[in-house]
Amino acid sequence: MKKYLNRVLLHLRRFISFGNLRETRWFNEEVIARIDKWFKEKGYCSAEQSMGDVAELFGISKDELSWYCRSTYGVGFLSIRKELRIHEAKRLISERPDLPLTTVGEMVGINDKTNFRRQFYEVLGITPHEWRKRILDLRGRKQRN
Repeated sequence: MKKYLNRVLLHLRRFISFGNLRETRWFNEEVIARIDKWFKEKGYCSAEQSMGDVAELFGISKDELSWYCRSTYGVGFLSIRKELRIHEAKRLISERPDLPLTTVGEMVGINDKTNFRRQFYEVLGITPHEWRKRILDLRGRKQRN
C-alpha cells in the first residue's frame, strides 16, 4: 500500500499540461498540492464523494481529472480510487482481523457488502474473508513457533 501510494504521489507532483482544442491548461503547484493532500488524508475512503465532487475539490473539471489520471497512471480515476480503497481495506483487515468485513468496507468508502467483496477480489484475486483467514493462520503459526 505504502509503495503504491508513494508511486501515486510521485506522479502527482509532476508538472503536467492538459491540452484541448483551444488552449493548454497547466496543472500548477496549487492543484498538485490539493491532489496530494487528498491522497495523504485518504480522501478516497469517503463514500459520499463522486468523481465530480473530487474534481471540484481540486479546482478542475471531471474531464481534466479523468485525463490527468489516464495520462499519468494509464488508468482512470475510479480505478485508482478502487485500488487505494482495497489496499487500505487489506491493511485494516491485517491490523484488525476482528473487525466485521462490512465495517471495513464502510471504512474505505464501499458501503455495499457484495460490491466490497467483488472489488476486493478484482484487485487482489482473493476475497476479504480469505485474506482475513490467511492473516489469522499466519498469526497462529507465529504463536506456535
